Amino acid sequence: GPNRHERDRRRPIVEDIRRARSVQRETRQQLHDQMHDQMHSLVGRLRHQGEPPEVIWSRLERATPRARREVGRIVDAAIDVADEEGLDALSMRRLARTLGTGTTSLYRYVLSKEELLTLMVDAVNAPDPFRHAPRGDWRAMFTSLAREHRQQLLDHPWLAGEIASRPAIGPNTLRAADEILAVATGMGLDGTTARSVVGTLLRFVR
Repeated sequence: GPNRHERDRRRPIVEDIRRARSVQRETRQQLHDQMHDQMHSLVGRLRHQGEPPEVIWSRLERATPRARREVGRIVDAAIDVADEEGLDALSMRRLARTLGTGTTSLYRYVLSKEELLTLMVDAVNAPDPFRHAPRGDWRAMFTSLAREHRQQLLDHPWLAGEIASRPAIGPNTLRAADEILAVATGMGLDGTTARSVVGTLLRFVR
């Protein structure tokens, strides 16, 4: 009858409104989480005002094996969220919900979202950049490096922006950089030229 026809006509509109409300709720939650992260970071900076900032890597060196495992678990979960939903969806609160723990527990191991991002970049640089390349053939090694880096950026769409804005100081990143530069200097290039060649190759891939 006419009532059923009217219901069928209105159903897509009702579903659109429901979807729009759901998106608005998620966006509000993301903004709320981001503000919470920023506030926590600000409070931390004010509390330690005048003290030199401690680098996460020196803190991890002193940490217990259990604490290091916990940091690894947090970083892995953060990478999963960022890969699937982007960095905007990643917040300490969202991460705590994913891990089934309280936000305060996360801050015991990772002091801020900035610190978390630094750890994430270094974690995705852990694999050997030449693991699929024949050793001793610099052309094959750099071709493999370009492919590996391209795949890394496809697997982690958030990574390119973070590489551009974050100093490469993590142990995995430094080890990979040393290996890559060793191949370039093995071609007979001096250090400055080797860095330039590697930088040009990686920028081209991005």
